[in-house]
Amino acid sequence: MYKQCNLTLCATLVIITVAVLAETETKKKANENSRNVTCKGKPMNMAPLMVGHKECHEKIFNKAPLNPRELDDEARKELEKQWAENEMCYNVCIWKKHEIINADGSYDEDGTDKLVKAVFSIEVQADLKKSIDECASENSKSFSMDNKCEGYKGFLDCKMANYFQICEIDPKGQPGM
Repeated sequence: MYKQCNLTLCATLVIITVAVLAETETKKKANENSRNVTCKGKPMNMAPLMVGHKECHEKIFNKAPLNPRELDDEARKELEKQWAENEMCYNVCIWKKHEIINADGSYDEDGTDKLVKAVFSIEVQADLKKSIDECASENSKSFSMDNKCEGYKGFLDCKMANYFQICEIDPKGQPGM
């Protein structure tokens, strides 16, 4: 009877261990899939796009980034208000870190070419680069840091519309769209 109890206990432990490992693996795969951003089904290298976010947040908002999930409703509303007022200058700061905008606020074709090549698959690089160049050409006359960097909004809107079209992504399924 003692042996049978040990066998039952061992079998139960094995079943629980397998279940926990299976659940852990499922969560791990879900996390990996949530970070797999694609363009026309090809994975994008997101690492170059992550450059500068913390520094720009600190520069534009004068504080380190906050996790909105850790804020109460009042603090979250204040953060959303600050974000709405400063989002374009934050984007411009990021673009400078990514070298698609020069320090003087003008468009940098070479930096854009390097970024596109670093992030996207070869199949879409030429189309994306051409579309971003065209967006810059159409909107660069309005580039200005005045009025909370609103002169860059047309460039952002054009760039994002082309990205969604070229990469065959439905913008309605994207956050903030």
